[in-house]
Amino acid sequence: MNYHEEVIIDFARRTRANLEYIEAAKGSGEDIFEVTQLANSLLGLLVFPQQRYIDCIPKTPLSELVSHGWPVIHTTFGKLPKENLYQLIRMLRNSVAHCNILFIASSESQLCKVRVWNMCEVKIRLEGKLRKVPWKSWEAELSFDDLRVIAFKFSNLLERIVGQISEGGK
Repeated sequence: MNYHEEVIIDFARRTRANLEYIEAAKGSGEDIFEVTQLANSLLGLLVFPQQRYIDCIPKTPLSELVSHGWPVIHTTFGKLPKENLYQLIRMLRNSVAHCNILFIASSESQLCKVRVWNMCEVKIRLEGKLRKVPWKSWEAELSFDDLRVIAFKFSNLLERIVGQISEGGK
């Protein structure tokens, strides 16, 4: 494993540990912000690892992942290019990295879920000229528990994959 791979995997491990610590503190009655920490943790658990290991992400069908404890994805607009892990992680990474994220509160004003979406540019003809305009291609709503499960399962999966690559390269 090279230095950069070690840093990314170690950063994901430390991110998980920090999030678990914050969650435990919340469970003990501390006045902390576990949802804020989860959002911050997505950089270390989704964005950085996806960016580095995009070619290692399996194209496992989402229906197969559900049978292994991954949450069902509730798409509210559009669809993934393909219903697989690679595309889901790609869209979640883009959502977080480009701040395409909205926290949703319950009727009791408690944060309860997050809406994430992906934007792309499409070319359309306006006033006789071809122009690029932003277009929402996909949107989903996830509970914070579901988002946490995805982030942890993804980082654990990549850690195993990178470990197998490193062992094979020795």
